[in-house]
Amino acid sequence: MSILRAILLGVSFLALAPVIFASSAADEPNPFRKTYLHFGLASNTPEGRTQSNLSPGRLQPAFAYLHNIDTHWIMGLGGGLKTFERPNRLPLPPSRTLAIWTLRHSTSYVVRLSHPSYLLFGPQLLYLLPTTTGKPPPQRDHWYEAEVGVGLSVELIRGMSDRWFLSLRAERWRGTKTSRLAGFETGFGIMVALD
Repeated sequence: MSILRAILLGVSFLALAPVIFASSAADEPNPFRKTYLHFGLASNTPEGRTQSNLSPGRLQPAFAYLHNIDTHWIMGLGGGLKTFERPNRLPLPPSRTLAIWTLRHSTSYVVRLSHPSYLLFGPQLLYLLPTTTGKPPPQRDHWYEAEVGVGLSVELIRGMSDRWFLSLRAERWRGTKTSRLAGFETGFGIMVALD
């Protein structure tokens, strides 16, 4: 299943490559305000080795602060929870849910599809802290280690006014230390301009 998703992301990129590289920042006005808050809900499905130990989790809140660099680049800093369910096995795990507190830094390239619809895609750097519950204060899960992770995200946004955007997002992510944490995240949300 993960190979199919990787192929789908690759084909989408190749299909849009002529549009991406033909566009010029000089002849396009910047449609974005300088800063946005992004609020959304997302769910995660385990990928790779993670599939053997965990199953998909529930919808969880996510947020981000986005800063518009220019017509084609948006940077973001955000966070949220990535949750997975553990199967019933012996010995019993510390909790039924694995909640991964996540801090994310993203760099997104912006492609104008047809105003007010835009495609954002780019890499992400993640800090992943596995815990036994998604409630503060976080209690570390001793079966999984804290990791730095990497991801690739694709997001479709549509402007509802000059201050509001709706978004649909897909992200493939994984930890880099042990490869025990990996997933495919899908989500939706709103972007609200702060200025």
